[in-house]
Amino acid sequence: ENGEVKLSGGGNGNCYIDLGIDKLPSDKFTIEMWVTLRELKEWARCMVVKSENPIVFTSRRSKDDGNYCCNFDSCGGVQKTGYELKKDKQYYVAISYENNGNGGVIVKQYLKESGAENFLWTNTYTKDSYSLPVNVTAFWLAHSSDGTGDLKADYDELRVWNGALTGNQISFSSLAGPNAKFGILSLAPDAKLDLAGHTLKQPIVKASGLIETGDGELVVTEKISIKS
Repeated sequence: ENGEVKLSGGGNGNCYIDLGIDKLPSDKFTIEMWVTLRELKEWARCMVVKSENPIVFTSRRSKDDGNYCCNFDSCGGVQKTGYELKKDKQYYVAISYENNGNGGVIVKQYLKESGAENFLWTNTYTKDSYSLPVNVTAFWLAHSSDGTGDLKADYDELRVWNGALTGNQISFSSLAGPNAKFGILSLAPDAKLDLAGHTLKQPIVKASGLIETGDGELVVTEKISIKS
């Protein structure tokens, strides 16, 4: 409906999206999504990637003040944003993983209200003695395996990249919004689109794209469009 997948939530396993285990590159990647929470539910997961250690974006109720706050669980450590999530508000969420070259991994996380220029929260988290590739065993939207029930939420789009996007790339991709034509509808072969002072260039028609910002180029391995 209106270009979004609307999930009704409910009991555990009632209504969620299983994206399969072959969607993520194993050595470095970025996940972006646009999600609207239609309920505020304790421990509800907007996204879960299961592996040896979890990659989770979750909304959960703080025991201190009763607010539903956005938290990330990455490599077995929880990063608390302290930001209270709002019902019926669309959020942009992104998370990237890459090796740090010293036997560990660098995780970068981003949260903003959709359409806003500034981020509500950003974070860089380093986990020592954690090596990629990641052995992914599940990739879910609005579901978890701990019996908390599925989340009632609308998903406008999900993007998976085969590299760790830079902060500048994340910024202009988030401003481009969920309807940016990454690898779905063709621009002319030489067409360029200026976004937030950067350039998005899609050179060919196929299920991949090229993001070009002066910081280097990242090729999208697969654009997972979950629009109905």
